[in-house]
Parts: sequence; C-alpha cells; structure tokens
Amino acid sequence: MGSPVMSVINSLKQMLDMEPDDLLQEVDPFSNLVDDLQSHSWGLSPLETEFLQRLRRLRGEVVADAPFINLVEEAEVHYHEMASGVFDQIWLTKEGMRVHEGTLAALFNDEEMIDKRAVKLEVEIQSLQEEKRLLQEDIKQDIAKLLEKRRDMLYLKEKKNKLGEMLSEITDDLKLVRHCKRSIGEKWAGLKMLLSSCDALLF
Repeated sequence: MGSPVMSVINSLKQMLDMEPDDLLQEVDPFSNLVDDLQSHSWGLSPLETEFLQRLRRLRGEVVADAPFINLVEEAEVHYHEMASGVFDQIWLTKEGMRVHEGTLAALFNDEEMIDKRAVKLEVEIQSLQEEKRLLQEDIKQDIAKLLEKRRDMLYLKEKKNKLGEMLSEITDDLKLVRHCKRSIGEKWAGLKMLLSSCDALLF
C-alpha cells in the first residue's frame, strides 16, 4: 500500500472515530476522502476493497439523508422557539385582558354610583352627567381595547393550533430520522468492527 493510500485511510479512520451525529456534519470532507480512496481502488487488497465498499454504502446514506435529518432537526428547534414565543404572548395577552376587565368593572361601578347620585342631587345633575360622559368615553376605549385583545387571543389560539399540527408532522419526521440514524449507526458500527479486526493490515 502506497503512501497516498495510507494517508487517505488514516484520514478516514480519524473521521470514523466520530459519532454518527458528528459525521453527518462532515458530509463533504468524508465524501471526498471516499472518492480519494476510490481513485486508488485498483491497487487495494481484498480487505481494503471490502473496506472501500462499506465506506461507499455509508457515504451513500450519509449524503442522501443528511439534508433531511438536518432540516427536520432544525424544524424541531424552530418549532420549540415559536411555541415558546406564542405561549409567552398568550400569557401577556391574558394579563392585558385581565387588567382591562378590572378597569371596566371599576368604571361600570362608578357609572352606577353616579346615576344614584343624579337622582338624589338634581343640583349636581349637569356636572355629574359630564363626568358620566367622560367615564363612558373611557368605557368605550377600554371596550375597544378588550375587543382588540380578544381578536389577538383568537389569532394566537389559531397559531397555537397550527403549531400543534406542525408538531405532529415533526414528530412523524423524527421517527423517520431515528430510523435513518439507526441505519447509519449500524453501518458505522460495522465499519468500526472491520477497522478493529483488520487494524494490523490497514494501519
């Protein structure tokens, strides 16, 4: 075995010392090394040829599955970030609604008290009616704000439902990812066993 082949195999050995998850992040360097060894296939021993064949099978799965695995795992992270943001917004919206509901309750109570005073104190009717008008303006504003908050709540709940559907899709994809990783891990383990049994010949 010549020096170039020795160098390529040593580099491949170092890459196979990685865990499968780490190998998925080094697809191009791994693929290039397999191509380098393939270019010397005419001079390989039978065991080295078997090693190359297994490398090519592993490389095939890694190249085919890495984009999908990365996409699904990134989608899972994005989902959790979005879900956390939506739950925070729901909590803040509920708190805002609670404040406005409390304000409305106090304003309605004030209006009732003013109506009673107006009956008893006709002398103060004009000033009380003006005060009542101002309170009603406040009430209208708070009702408008509450309606806006309710619209926001409906939007957020709809968004939460969509996130639930997204989670279901991601869960299904993660099952496929686990299958892909298991297959890659089995081939990786097979290569490690081959390396261990043939260490003296290869390295």
